[in-house]
Parts: sequence; structure tokens; C-alpha cells
Amino acid sequence: MSILEQQLLGYIKNKPNIGLKELKGKLEKNYEGEQSIEDTLYSLEVQGMIYLNKDNTYCLLSNKPSICQGKAHFLASGDMIVCDKQGNKVIVPQEKTAGILEKDIVTITKRLVDNKGNVYGELDKIIKRKRNQVSCEIVFKDGKSMLIPYNSNSQSMIRVNQEKLNKYGVGEILLIKLNSQDSEFDGEIYKSLGHKNDPDVDEKTIICDHGFETQFSSKTLKELEKIPTYVDSKKALKEGRRDLRDKVIFTIDGKDTKDIDDSVGVEKLPNGNYKLYVNISDVSYYVKENTSINNEAYCRGTSVYVNEKVAPMFHPKISNGICSLFPNVDRLTKTCEMIINKEGKIVDYDIYDSIIRSRKKMTYEDVNRILIDNEKVDGYEEFNSELKTMRELSDILDKAKIKRGYLNFNKADIKAKGKGQTINFEVNEHLVAEKIIENFMLAANETVAQHIFYRGLPFIYRVHEVPDEDKLHNFLEVLETMGFNFKKCKNITSNKYVQGIIKEISLDDENQEALTELLLINTMKRAKYTNINIGHFGLALKCYTHFTSPIRRYADLQVHRLLDLYKNFYDFDYSELEKYLSTVANHCTERSNEADKAEREAKEMRIAEFLENNIGKCFEGIIVSLDSSCVKVKTKEGFTGTISIKDLPGNQYKYDASSYTLTEKHMGQTYSLGSPMEIKVKEASKRNRTVKFTTKNQPIKDSVKTKRRRV
Repeated sequence: MSILEQQLLGYIKNKPNIGLKELKGKLEKNYEGEQSIEDTLYSLEVQGMIYLNKDNTYCLLSNKPSICQGKAHFLASGDMIVCDKQGNKVIVPQEKTAGILEKDIVTITKRLVDNKGNVYGELDKIIKRKRNQVSCEIVFKDGKSMLIPYNSNSQSMIRVNQEKLNKYGVGEILLIKLNSQDSEFDGEIYKSLGHKNDPDVDEKTIICDHGFETQFSSKTLKELEKIPTYVDSKKALKEGRRDLRDKVIFTIDGKDTKDIDDSVGVEKLPNGNYKLYVNISDVSYYVKENTSINNEAYCRGTSVYVNEKVAPMFHPKISNGICSLFPNVDRLTKTCEMIINKEGKIVDYDIYDSIIRSRKKMTYEDVNRILIDNEKVDGYEEFNSELKTMRELSDILDKAKIKRGYLNFNKADIKAKGKGQTINFEVNEHLVAEKIIENFMLAANETVAQHIFYRGLPFIYRVHEVPDEDKLHNFLEVLETMGFNFKKCKNITSNKYVQGIIKEISLDDENQEALTELLLINTMKRAKYTNINIGHFGLALKCYTHFTSPIRRYADLQVHRLLDLYKNFYDFDYSELEKYLSTVANHCTERSNEADKAEREAKEMRIAEFLENNIGKCFEGIIVSLDSSCVKVKTKEGFTGTISIKDLPGNQYKYDASSYTLTEKHMGQTYSLGSPMEIKVKEASKRNRTVKFTTKNQPIKDSVKTKRRRV
């Protein structure tokens, strides 16, 4: 807690119902910080420390026993539950939830308690919106058009100008820009995303709900007219670019990839070392700061891939045009050239601007057929030697990674294709070709990060903190209950120790996936961007950045610009640059995390839609987590859902948090992590992204619960 927060809390505690003017007067002489008093008071309000009264005075929230503050959560019934920090819950009936959205921070006024002890209330105010825009469906109710959120359990009516709403038809999906809490309306109509039956409207709504755009502004489109469609090779060479067009360089990507921003080449040297070329599209050459093209890319922060639809960070003229490394055309790149010895150590390097001409657009699928299955693939014959050399180098880099403590979770993922009755799922496997590109990109990213770090210059790093020691201890205790025994170690958060845990888990075929998921979710922290280098735990690297994908990640574009800036030493304010990079890094982290959520939600939507059409279908699965209320099961196909305790055989279960087990008191039936289960689909909801299973032998009609009667 900041000093200003402590001071404000002290004044409010000593004098409840104190106004802003009086607070400013008390702080005027002794406060010299940069953070505004108004912003700090709002932050304290969001945290649930203080409450803003209707007369604009402040008091401690704890002085308001009739008020419950927390995040809004909507049930399938449309009712809303708000839970405060103390675990107290208040229910708001559906008809009183107008204007509230999932995960908004709200205050609720408690009104009554029923004979079961359930507390009911109504909205006091919305403190903070989870998002600033939401996709809504037009429905016809009570003789007029209304809006309800499209991707939510919430049936909350979103109020907009009725005259403007009447211009659109029922079933149309509108993107609503949300207003502040003191507005007459909840939001304003921004644009139509199409009809709910349109082929890709589901993906569009998910993209927009997470704050991304699917279109580009007229100003950006105007600027794009000045972007060339071809490379002026003579000009590029005059500007000092190194000519690599005679090198055997090519790209390896997924078969559907259109925005190709990396290419590779390798040479075996007479002394047994390898020369690796990693060439990355020079987007910064075309996209300058303080342009609309750049500003829109910054707002997005990243491209978003939701099932088969892409919301690109850059317009296709850039991402799929002049900056995409197509074969047999000249392209401008930044090259990280590395000399790597037989032990996988980078013994020399050079980073420079270049011009290349890719020889071929290869796919992971074809390269794997050549290197794994020893097949002959048409059009690849002249590159077989280079591919084999690349595999040699990749294997060397793999061994070096493992030696230094790299954590290999090796989790397969599924990709949804199609919709409705045409949905199918593909497993994304990480095979030889994928590892070649991953290892080469890791080497380039590490080299670029070290290049700047050891010069002591401001930079953006990709970092990953060490896991929480207490959480890792708890995980080890779970493993011990399952028969795993690990040697005691003073530093259990070392890379080598965690690497050993993962290795042991991987030997247990039955429990591997469940334990890996538990390790990832319960102990590992998320990677992030920052201007302060603390290393990357998962990769076991002291320095790491993102340099290799400037078409789809803004952080990489910023790294390219810094490389340009540092070609010569200039007299600039390092402290100002550090502040700017800190802002960019935080923004890129937030957008990257939001993109991950959107991609996960889109996949969950298609899985739920598929299972919605397969109620009663049986699957084999394993338990990946459980608690006192439900069991979470993942099928062999990669579908995840929950089984309520009420749908398990028996009627009295005891949950043991120390061993992650659930035991039925009378029958003795025990469920634990990794236990196999035969289950069937009980219910699923595409709209709410939920899947509920029941046990294979449980009749579905018996497991359906009656809806409670609303008070």
C-alpha cells in the first residue's frame, strides 16, 4: 500500500463521511507525490477499502454493514451472486440486474433474508467495469427491442438510445461501448457485428468482448496507400543492408499461416560449428511511430487467433503483404546470425539489417514427413541436406536446454475447426519441425536480449518469475500422497529441481496430464513483459526477449526499434525511456493475456457447441482437479467439463484438500487426481461455455435438478 493510500485511509477512519475538499486540505502541505488524490481514492474504492456516499463524502466500507462489494457472477438462471472478501454472498434476482455485466465490481444493498439464510439484495452502484465494450443481441420483449449480452449467462438489459436501437433488427449483434456509471444509458451503439446466424459472428463477438478490433480506421487505410507493395533492392543495399539473397533461406510454418515473419538458414562450418541465420521481417522499416498504423497496432498489442478467424495487429497489406516473407521475392529483414558449437553454446553472433529472398514456403507437416517418416516430398528435394543439418543443430540445442534446466511441459492442444454440425478438432502436436523453429527462435531471442542487457541499455524483456515456494511445497505434499518421493533440497524452486519433478510426473502415464495441469495452475506464474530483467524461469535463461514476431506482437516491434536506436549512441534521457518502456511492457502484457483468454474462450465455445449436440454421448477421461463441490474431468479428446458431487454415486462425500481426494462415506468410493472415469455429457451451453458431465451409468433425467423458486 502506498504512503498516500495509508494517509487517506487514516483520515477517513478518524473522520467518517469526510469530503474530497477537506482531504485535499489535509494533504496539501505534506503530500508531494505524482499520483492524484482522486485516482488514489478511486483505487481504494475499487479495492473495497472505502465507500463513496451519495453526498460525495467518504467512509470505510466496513462502516456500511448493509453494503456488499465484490465481482458480479451470473448463474445459468440469470440471477447474480456477489461475494465479498469475507466470503459473504448476496443474490440479486435476474429482474434487478439491468446494466450489470459479468465480473463488474459492484456494491449491492442487502434487502432481505429467506428462511434458508440466503441474503437477497439489489444494485447500489457499479464501481468498475470489467471491460469497456460488450457484444449484445437484440431481442424483442415487452413490445420493444432490447439488448442482452451475447456471451454471458447474464440476461441483464443494456440500456442504449431506443431510437438508435430501433434501426436494427432482432437477432442482430451490436458492439456497445460502455459508459461511465453516472450516464443516463449503460452504453452507446458502436457498430453491428452481423446477425447471430452469420458464419463467423461468434468469433467476432469474442474478439470484441476482449477489447480487440476487427476493422481498421479510415486514417489507417489512407496511410496504407503509401506503403509499397514491393522491395526496392537497390535502395535497400544503398542504405547499408547486408545482401543474403544468395543464401539458402526458407520459412517453415503451419499450413494455414499467411503472416510469415521468420525465416531460417543454416550452414555447417569446417570446424564442426554451425552458422545459424534467423531473419525476421523488418516491420519497423515500414511502420513508423506517431502514425495511425502504429497507434492501432499498439492498442491491439497482439494479433488474436480465435479458432479459424484472425484479428490481425496489422492490416493484411502489411501482415500478409510487404512484411510477409513469401518465397522468391525480396524482403527486408533484421538478421540475428549466430555461430553455435557442438555443445549448443553461442560462441559468436552479429545482428544487422538485411535483404533476403526465401527459397520456399515449407510447412511443419511436410518437414515432419521428411525428417520423421523419411518420405520424399515433391518440391523439397533440393533442401533435404539443409533440413537434416537443421535437425542436427536443433537436437544439440535441445540437449543444451535440458542441461541448463529448461522446463518441458510438452502439453498437446486441440484446435477447433468449423461450427454447428461440421465441427471437428485437430490435435496440435509439437514434433521435429516445430522444435526446429522453436529452438532457433529461442536462440535468436536470447542473443538479442543479451546483446542489449550487457550494454546496460533500456530494453523490454520477456520474463518468468520463479514459482511460489509455499505453493510448490504443497504440490510436493500431494505428490507424496500419490507415492512420489523426492530428495530434500534447500532450493526447491531451482530449475533443476522442478525439471526433476516434471520428469518424474511424465513417467506416470495414468496421472501425467492431471499432475502437469495442477503444477502449472497452482505453482507457476505467468510470463510477462517488463523493462526490468529478472530472467526466464521456464526457459532457464538469464536474458530473454521477444524479437521474432513483429507482425503479430507489438513488444517485438518495440524491440526492433530499440535495436535501430542503439546502432549509434545518442544523448537521450534514459530515465524517460525507461518510463516509456515500462508503460509499453505493461500494456503488451495485458493485451497478450486478454488475447489468451479470447483464444481459450473461443475454443471452449466450439467444444460446448459440439457437446450440446451430443447430450448423452459417453467418453473416457481422467480427473484433472476436484474440490468439495465437483470433479473436473478431461476426456481423451481434450474436452473438459465438471461433475457435480450430486451426480456421483452415493450421497455423502468428504474432500481431503491435502491429498486432493474425494471419498464417499458409506460406499468407500474414492476419486483422486488422475483417476480414470467413464462419463457422459449431461448438459452443455455454447452461450455460457460450460460443459457438465455425469457418470456413465447415471440416467441423465435423474441428475437434472429442479430450479429453485425465486423469492
